[in-house]
Amino acid sequence: VVLELKYTDKVNSEKAKLAEAEQQIIEKGYGLEDLGGRELIQIACVFNGAKTKRQITMYKQVEK
Repeated sequence: VVLELKYTDKVNSEKAKLAEAEQQIIEKGYGLEDLGGRELIQIACVFNGAKTKRQITMYKQVEK
């Protein structure tokens, strides 16, 4: 499992941060080294650190 986590404290930037995390996984090829037959799961996540949130607010499995 590969997790790319981006941080924000603003609700209006969550979608952009999720897209940024997904793009980074794709561009860097995280987890694509020799898998030895194992399944690869790549997940982009956004953690909103605002005092009213403090949780992962968005996530998406990256499609290969």
